[in-house]
Amino acid sequence: MSEADLPRFFYSLYGLVICCERPLAFLPSSAATSPDITIEFAALEDRQDTPLVVADKFSVFADMEARFTSELGFAAAISSGRLITVDVASHLSEAGLHAALFGPAMGWLLFQRGLVPLHGCGVEIAGRLVAIVGHSGAGKSTLGRALVARGHRLVGDDQLIVDPVTAHVPSGMNAMRLWQDSAHRLGDTVSEGARIASGYDKYYVDLGSPSSMDSSPLELVLALGCDPSRDRPHYVSLNRQQATVMLCTHVYQRHAAYAAGYAPAVLEWSAQVAVKVPVIALDRPNNFEALTGICEDIERLVAGQQSAAR
Repeated sequence: MSEADLPRFFYSLYGLVICCERPLAFLPSSAATSPDITIEFAALEDRQDTPLVVADKFSVFADMEARFTSELGFAAAISSGRLITVDVASHLSEAGLHAALFGPAMGWLLFQRGLVPLHGCGVEIAGRLVAIVGHSGAGKSTLGRALVARGHRLVGDDQLIVDPVTAHVPSGMNAMRLWQDSAHRLGDTVSEGARIASGYDKYYVDLGSPSSMDSSPLELVLALGCDPSRDRPHYVSLNRQQATVMLCTHVYQRHAAYAAGYAPAVLEWSAQVAVKVPVIALDRPNNFEALTGICEDIERLVAGQQSAAR
């Protein structure tokens, strides 16, 4: 079969059209057939030149091609903000492929396109978006899933693209990565096929077709932390300077991006977003039962922001 005869599948993600030669789980299909991004599967040849930057499993070369390599059996070459070439081991699950491809590899391609991916979960409440950010283990996805269970709409998980001019966020995938315990507590059934990696109790939970592909206006950024010493959630509104720093801190693949020279773009983006969107730091107790109260607090915060804007 010639390259021209290979099947092509088209998907929509972050307002971009993705073309791939094989079907991909968890992505919404697109009727458009003019791709912004192409994903190919092929063996990667070793580069003979020395990378300019090596950081966080990324190597960046003089032509700005980036290579990402995972010990799980995934490698990718990311080029020009338009092409990801994937070299994947046969043992890697579809969920593992998806996590690496639409995590680190896609995040780096977004930087190449001049976009800044925010590491967080986005949930639309009454037509307005709340972005939940936090370090690994803070409970971003668990809180996001709890909000979705209350009837709100998932806009994206893991990465969000915030337009610094309009503060709008285009839709991402309609699936979440949840720890097995959180998924069970929130009423989701996980399958072995959705396990991201062997011996790793995190799974994809597919929420079905997205209810909308429109972008959502960002109303609030909630910076989530877990404080076992607290018996109730504690909220602090950040000033503009603090908000800028907090946004910089929660940019996806921040350390590697800074090493590759993207720090000025990240700082400019963070400062622009901090002008338009309030940022609140939330220290939550290490208590699953506190989720209901936190969800109610967030709903009140969004309602209060909307009332203040009228």
